[in-house]
Amino acid sequence: MRYIRWSIAAVVILSLIVGYQFGYLVGPDPFVSATYNQQWSSSTSNAYIQTLKANSKVWGLGQQLIAYHSLDRDYPWYVDQGTTGIHSNDNCGPSVVSMAIKWYHQKSELSADWARLYKRPWGGWWYAKDIMAILEKFEVPYDQISVSKISHLVTLLQNGRLLITCNTMGQIPRGDVDSRINRFYDFDSGHFLVIKGYVQVDETLYFQVLDPNNWSSFNNDGTPKGRDRYYEAKALLNAIQVWYPYVIAIDAKVN
Repeated sequence: MRYIRWSIAAVVILSLIVGYQFGYLVGPDPFVSATYNQQWSSSTSNAYIQTLKANSKVWGLGQQLIAYHSLDRDYPWYVDQGTTGIHSNDNCGPSVVSMAIKWYHQKSELSADWARLYKRPWGGWWYAKDIMAILEKFEVPYDQISVSKISHLVTLLQNGRLLITCNTMGQIPRGDVDSRINRFYDFDSGHFLVIKGYVQVDETLYFQVLDPNNWSSFNNDGTPKGRDRYYEAKALLNAIQVWYPYVIAIDAKVN
């Protein structure tokens, strides 16, 4: 047992050394459109609403913007897991938890690579229990909630709760190269996402997500493809139910 403890300690120390050396540590329900008709959240930037209206067709969303609700912040909090150190391939979990904590605690300085050191510092996939353990460690209140309908997710968002999902990407269709909807990469297995809002365009509802699997991929305007990505609500719900039919709902907080 003493040997195991010393081995784990050695791995943690080695991760720190390497990090500094290379600069790393730095059942679908019916959707009734009238339910969400013309709902604009108080936290929504009017400028972004105008951007959505002007670009909804170009981005692949559709023609007419009906409703938009977002829990965004007015400071940077998106994390590209491709920049998170020697375990970047496995760091979707550390990336989403660092985003969630930054959303809740504006002054948080927890990076994804530092979060990795608290759980499975030798690498490997994280699980939902690892996410919840880090949230508890940094005093971020949450609930793990079973979801089976799109309306469950919408209601949580309307109540100001940021959502973390553990889902399969295999249920999310590939989007066109220049669109901002659905999956933009080949990976199709288990993955963590942050849901921060929703948008209805024409008769289709999308969830606005922060997808950390970005790897320095950019839209034509220079924004990361994984930031403010729009996943079809029905597809994302299926992806959640197939893999892990719960969300981790962060309590609402006004900074």
